[in-house]
Amino acid sequence: MRSDPAPSAHEDTASADTSKKATSTTETALDKSIKALETLILSRLDDDKAQDIVHIDLTDKSSVADSLIVASGRSHRHVGALADHILR
Repeated sequence: MRSDPAPSAHEDTASADTSKKATSTTETALDKSIKALETLILSRLDDDKAQDIVHIDLTDKSSVADSLIVASGRSHRHVGALADHILR
């Protein structure tokens, strides 16, 4: 007897369809929260006068991250302050 939760081809597909709909709703909510976080980070960097801000979209290109944001500052102290402000 199998103990894995994978659906069988002979089982009712209605439960599988419900699961797919719930997953797509969750993914949509996740996508919205990711975009909101990206926007927040970019606006904070801009407000703190970061230089050379670059946003690289890694969606469907990397399994590690969906986005990469790189910025520079005028000095070590400025870069440290940028990082601290992003983390808060």
